Amino acid sequence: MKRSFGEKDHRHGCFLARILPRPHSWPTIWVDFFSNVPFLALWSTYVFDYECICKRRDWSEGLVTRLFSPWPGTDYMGIVRESRFNTSIFIIWTLQVLATIGVVHFHLSRPHHPKFYVGRRNRIAIVCHIVGGSMADFGGYLGFVLGSEGLLRVSSFAGVMLHIPSALWQSRNLHGRREVMQPLYYFLDSFLLVKYLDVWFEQGSFASVIAMGYAVNMFALVRVYFRLFLSLGLEYGTSYDLVLILAVITNLPIVLGPMGCLQLVASLFIWNILLNILLPGSRSLLQVNRTVADVFPNTFKGKPINFAQELQKCLKTCEDERVAVATAAFHIIAGDNDTIELDEVEELLSGWGLPDAAAVAGQVFNDADENNDNVIDFHEFQRNLWFVWERIHVVGEAEVNQDGYVRPTKVQNLKVD
Repeated sequence: MKRSFGEKDHRHGCFLARILPRPHSWPTIWVDFFSNVPFLALWSTYVFDYECICKRRDWSEGLVTRLFSPWPGTDYMGIVRESRFNTSIFIIWTLQVLATIGVVHFHLSRPHHPKFYVGRRNRIAIVCHIVGGSMADFGGYLGFVLGSEGLLRVSSFAGVMLHIPSALWQSRNLHGRREVMQPLYYFLDSFLLVKYLDVWFEQGSFASVIAMGYAVNMFALVRVYFRLFLSLGLEYGTSYDLVLILAVITNLPIVLGPMGCLQLVASLFIWNILLNILLPGSRSLLQVNRTVADVFPNTFKGKPINFAQELQKCLKTCEDERVAVATAAFHIIAGDNDTIELDEVEELLSGWGLPDAAAVAGQVFNDADENNDNVIDFHEFQRNLWFVWERIHVVGEAEVNQDGYVRPTKVQNLKVD
C-alpha cells in the first residue's frame, strides 16, 4: 500500500519525528518552521539596510512605541536624489514594479494552474495572495513616492495579514522540485514577513521601505525570468528551481545585506537536513517536478498520455474548441469509462503534488457530483471541474522531457484558428 506524505512512520527517525503531529494538509510544517528559527532569531536582532550594512536593532523605545507612535517623516524622493546609488536603486525598483504590473495582469487575464483552484482553502489563498501582494507592492511604492505614512502602513499590514499567510500555504505545493523549491520559498516568505514588520519597527525608514519593495518583487521576478528564458530558447532556464534562485539572489543583497546569499544557501541545506530527521523516508515524495503549464503528467493511471493527440481526436467530432478541450481532458481522466470516479480525481490531484490530495479529492468530488450517484459524468465535469481544462484552453499544455524541463519547441498552443 502506498504511504501518503503525511502518514507517520514510527519505526524510523528521532524522538521528535515520532511525537510531532503531521497534519495531512501541511506535512512539512515542522521542517519549515524549525529550518527558519535561526534566521528569524538573527533578523529580530539585526536589521539590514539597502547599503548592505548590518546594524543591531535599537529596542530601547519598546515595541509598542515603535509600532504605533507617529513616524518622524521622511523625504524619500529627496534621499533618492542625494546620490547616484540611491537613484539607481529607485530606478531598478521602478522597473521591477512595472514588471510586477505585467505579471499581475497576466495572472488576472489567464487562469492559474488548477491546483490553486482545487478546494476551498486553495481558492481563498490565491485570492488573498493576489490582493495582499498587490497592495503591499503597489501601495508600498506609491507610499514611498508620495511620502505617505498611511499608504506605507496599510501596504505592509496587508502584506502581513494577507500576502504572507497565503504564500506560506501555497508553498506546500510548488512548481519545480519541491525539495529545492520549498526551503527557498519558506526562506523567502520568512524574511519577507520580517521586511513587512520592519517598515513599522523602523518607523518607515528609507532602508526599510526599499527592502520591503525589493523583497516583495522577487515573486514577480520568478515569472519574468521564466518568460525571458523561454523566449530565448534556454531549455535549462525553464526549470523553476533555477529561475527562483536567480530571482532571489537578484534582490537579496539589497534586502538582507552582503550575507544574504550565504543565508539562502544555509537555509536550503538546513531544511533538507531536518527533512531527513523529522520526515525520514519522505524525500521521494518531494521529488515531483512540475511546470506551470502541465495539467496532466507524462503518465496517468500507469499509461503514457499525450494531450495534444487526444485533443486532435476530439476536434474531429466536435466543432466547439472549448468543448473539445474539456472532452479531451475528460477522456484522459476517465479512460475507457464514461464517468470519472473518486480514485481518478485523487490520482490527478496527487500528480499535481497536493500533500492533502485524498481529502481535497473527496471535497472536490462531492461538490462536482450533482446527482449523488458517486460518479462524475461529462456535463458535471464540464460545469464543476472547469479549472482542470480551462487553463489548457487559454494557455495550452506543455510537454516535459526526461530531465524534467519544458522544451520550448514543444509547448503547445492548443487553440485552433
